[in-house]
Order: sequence, then structure tokens, then C-alpha cells
Amino acid sequence: MNIISIQSHVSYGHAGNSASVFPLHYLGFNVWPVHAVNFSNHASYGKWEGVVFDDKIICDPAMGDTGRGVFVKEDIPGFLKGKLVPVADIITPNHFEFNILCGGPDLNLC
Repeated sequence: MNIISIQSHVSYGHAGNSASVFPLHYLGFNVWPVHAVNFSNHASYGKWEGVVFDDKIICDPAMGDTGRGVFVKEDIPGFLKGKLVPVADIITPNHFEFNILCGGPDLNLC
């Protein structure tokens, strides 16, 4: 199972992704941490420094390539095209994926 973990990250201590990623990996999950903040330590310590990240969404719609075709489950291209790409600020498809997203000649491979 793949898990996207959108939480805080601290350099000192264990909170958010700093606490959850390792145990989930240990249990056999694929975890993709996305840090919402990057703080020196947990804010409950009273003094901390760091940044809160903007909500810019970058989507790499990895779903296939020329010569290999589509290599994800059949519902993934539709999900990316219909749900994730429309809300992304930046997308980074390869040429094959771009054709799928734009309804080009590779669309029949979805």
C-alpha cells in the first residue's frame, strides 16, 4: 500500500512525519512524506523556529512512457486527469503522459 503522509516535520524530536514515516516503512508501507512545515522542534517546547510551506501543489503524473505503455492501475490516469492535475500549480508529465492528459493519440491506452 502507498501512503502520502502530509504532516509537519521537525529536526529535533518526534512529531508528524518525523514520527510516522519510519514505523510505516517498517510495517511494509511505501510512504511519501510531504512536509507542511519544517520546524526546529515541536512547537509545544515554547521556543522554535522554522517555516510553514505554501500550498503550492506539484504533480508528476507518473503513469507510463513511450514503448512501455501505461504501467499503473487502469483507474489512475483518469484520477490524475480528473482530480489531481486540475488543482496542481505545476505538472511535470513526460510526452507520453502529456498526450494522455490532453486527450492526444495515446489516450486509448488509459
